[in-house]
Amino acid sequence: MEQAVAFMIGVSALILGISYLARWQDWSLWLRHLRKQGTPAALLMGYLHLVLGTFIVAFHWKWEGLPLLLTLLGVKAILEGIAYTLLPNCLMAMLAWYEPHHRLLLRIAGVVSIIIALVVLAEWRDAYRGNVPARDSAVARSFGQ
Repeated sequence: MEQAVAFMIGVSALILGISYLARWQDWSLWLRHLRKQGTPAALLMGYLHLVLGTFIVAFHWKWEGLPLLLTLLGVKAILEGIAYTLLPNCLMAMLAWYEPHHRLLLRIAGVVSIIIALVVLAEWRDAYRGNVPARDSAVARSFGQ
């Protein structure tokens, strides 16, 4: 199941990263629209973060090596979900701060998403091909682990 979660998140992050770079104007419009919807939109975003985060943490509980990255993303999503659900105004404040910087921030998010996706997919590939422990994978070796 851990390999399936890694594949799902890796592919999704890769596609989203490319989309952030290629369609940043549309993402910017969507974020503006989300902000205009107010706190009810924050509740929905909080729910989606909670579902994704708990799914990752429930099925990808790895606390060493590069697989730790995916587990930490799950924990981050849970914390964001809690914040957006219990304190919806924090999402509205964050979106207000982001708005003048959408172009730069979406490009940074795109590059970071692609990097995360490539690391996660490389780990998935190594584990899928030979059921190699994370510390013996090509990505781990390149980072000297």
